[in-house]
Amino acid sequence: MIFNGFNPLNYEQLNPHPYLAQSPNYSFFSSPYQASQSYADDSNLPYTEGLEEKVVSKDPLDLFLGSKKEALTESVKAIVGQIYDRLAISDLNLYEIDQRMSRANSVIDQLDVFELGALQVVDKRKANFQKELIGFEQEKRFERVACWRDVSRLKTQLLEIKQQLDIQSSREKLING
Repeated sequence: MIFNGFNPLNYEQLNPHPYLAQSPNYSFFSSPYQASQSYADDSNLPYTEGLEEKVVSKDPLDLFLGSKKEALTESVKAIVGQIYDRLAISDLNLYEIDQRMSRANSVIDQLDVFELGALQVVDKRKANFQKELIGFEQEKRFERVACWRDVSRLKTQLLEIKQQLDIQSSREKLING
């Protein structure tokens, strides 16, 4: 297999932000402050060092036959970069939603000092914040589903490229004997 054990979604190997590491509900890999980092530049892309050496050999005939392999390798790098970018965007969005939920919960806690029914204004305000919390939970679900959908599509593209690379490798083996 071309990836040699490479798993672009291996969260355990990456260090989370200290705030996120303390939260039991957060198992995401990147800090929201790293979401702006783009993997369009190959030097920033983790786990792809030496990918070309594993796929393309130095023999002139192999270099001639491997031009398609080279293009496919670049496609793999771009898609893996897109996966990392999408996960970083998702982490940033979820982090911001959690911050808004935390603020709403804080206001609800402050309003809890008043007895239920004591002040109608306080009861309405508390109900509005609870509705906001429900909306935030829905946003989190939508973001997780959208991220899963995007990453799944990109993984499908990776599998298609892997199949093309396998076909190219078998052609080279057939020609090289």
